[in-house]
Amino acid sequence: VGHDVSLFTARHERGHCFEETRDGTLRVVVHGDFLPRRVLGRFYAACAYLRMCWIAFCLVALQLTEPPFDVFIVDQVSICLPIFRLARPCGIIFYCHYPDKLLTRRESLLKWLYRAPLDLAEELTTGMADVVFVNSRFTAGVFAEAFPILHFCGVRPSVLYPALNLDEQDRALEG
Repeated sequence: VGHDVSLFTARHERGHCFEETRDGTLRVVVHGDFLPRRVLGRFYAACAYLRMCWIAFCLVALQLTEPPFDVFIVDQVSICLPIFRLARPCGIIFYCHYPDKLLTRRESLLKWLYRAPLDLAEELTTGMADVVFVNSRFTAGVFAEAFPILHFCGVRPSVLYPALNLDEQDRALEG
């Protein structure tokens, strides 16, 4: 509908992505591909947090030389929200598919010690968005249970169901 949309990411694998990011429908800008995805086969979450913060710093710096963005839509990793909030160039939307802290097991004391600050950071930074969306009413309930501090503070996500492209299904029915 006439909006200029750019997708900023730390990694874009052309063989493992949406067609719209390959065919030019969405402009994809990669920042931070040089940053590791893992260290010694571990620390995946910490590396993801580092990459998201790098992207956020790059976007804040970009705002100094380019026309400002109207809104940042942050997906899945919330650690970068304080950087955007400090710069405060525009609105911030966070889309939560599912709390990251619930996607891993804490099978050892070391894993628990590693995850504890990441889990707390996830909860506190998620609440820094202007608007928080989740992908279903189920996830809204999980969100409330997983983030009791945010729930206590009155942060209630709105449900925004994922969009569906039904063109292929319509063609299959016609053919």
